[in-house]
This record gives sequence, structure tokens and C-alpha cells, in this order.
Amino acid sequence: MGIIKLLVLSMVLTGLGLSSVGFADDQLQSSLGEDVYSEDVDNDFCPVAGGAVDKCTPYRTECNGKTIGFSSPGAVEEFNENPDKYLNNIWYTEET
Repeated sequence: MGIIKLLVLSMVLTGLGLSSVGFADDQLQSSLGEDVYSEDVDNDFCPVAGGAVDKCTPYRTECNGKTIGFSSPGAVEEFNENPDKYLNNIWYTEET
């Protein structure tokens, strides 16, 4: 009887895992409902707040052909209101 329960449990867990595999080409949904991007941002630090930026951050915008990442949604809004104010604060990742 224990082996049947184990088999059923493993089939259920496998089904759950497979159902979460589907995703769009460049954008995913995290378990929290936030957008998760497969393409990295081009900068290392938030030009508004100054903190480190996760390369897959959902807080991003396009500017001068670059994908700029931010530390919060408020930072994106502030940047978009006056990009010229923050352009000198953007440190781009060096490509190797």
C-alpha cells in the first residue's frame, strides 16, 4: 500500500513540475506574479538609487538602445520622468 501512495505522489509532483515549464521567449512569470526576464540588463547599479541591480530584474526600461535595470518600480518611474538627470549615473557591464 505504501508503494502505491509513493507512486501516486511522484506522478502528481511530476505533473506539477511539467505544468510550470511553459514560458514566453523572453519573459516569464515568477511565483509572485512578477515578470522575470531571460535577457540580462546592461547595467550593474541602479542609476536612481545607486544599489546593485539583479541582472534579471523586472524593473527595467529601454534607453539609447540599452536595457537599463533598476532596484524598484519607483526608480523606473523617476528615471522615465527625467532620463537626462540620471544618464551619467549608469555604469554598464563590461563585455568580455
